[in-house]
Amino acid sequence: MPSCKTSKVQNTAPAITYTKNVKTIIDENSATKCPSEEKKAGGISLTNYLSVKEESTNGLLIAAIQHAENAKPMPKKSPQLDTATIQVIVDWVNAGAME
Repeated sequence: MPSCKTSKVQNTAPAITYTKNVKTIIDENSATKCPSEEKKAGGISLTNYLSVKEESTNGLLIAAIQHAENAKPMPKKSPQLDTATIQVIVDWVNAGAME
């Protein structure tokens, strides 16, 4: 008789974190080179984890990097980030935006 047991598949993918994944994307795309809070990129503060988390969870950063209508595109004066890079940030937000 067949077994009724089901096997659980464990997700072994490493967690996406700000420190390991997102900060690198921001740094590589010159988003943190603004000298002060007054000169925030597209009106979005990306100077530290808490700022990036807030801007990501409120939807502003995602809209900006996706070049959504009515959003100031980021990176500024550069092409849109590739789909895989954007997905890392989206996945990070969806997973709880861990530091």
